[in-house]
Amino acid sequence: MVEQENFSDNPLFNGGIDYVGRLNELCRYCNYFYINRMFDQWTLSVKALHRELSPKMNDKENTKFEELVSGATIQNIKREVIFKEDKISKGERYLRFMMSKKGLLMPSKDDPGNAMI
Repeated sequence: MVEQENFSDNPLFNGGIDYVGRLNELCRYCNYFYINRMFDQWTLSVKALHRELSPKMNDKENTKFEELVSGATIQNIKREVIFKEDKISKGERYLRFMMSKKGLLMPSKDDPGNAMI
């Protein structure tokens, strides 16, 4: 009888490419909605980006994001939009910093395959 190898221990595909693709797509949505002043969609995109990135962040990093965007639901009162836009913008910049810190934006220069970058 031939013993079967358990592929769940060493998967051939770990979803990393799809994961980085989703992060990239959400960053594009964040840019598009912000540039077009579509604040509700931008807010949802930033929250979706956090949802995707949060498993890679520790509790302290997740708490900091929550503090940055707390009370940042956009409403149609012009004065409040500016204040809440700033909070969401800080949260988005923080998430992009976390992506960079976790090595999800650019390949590592330590990897010989990326030495030319």
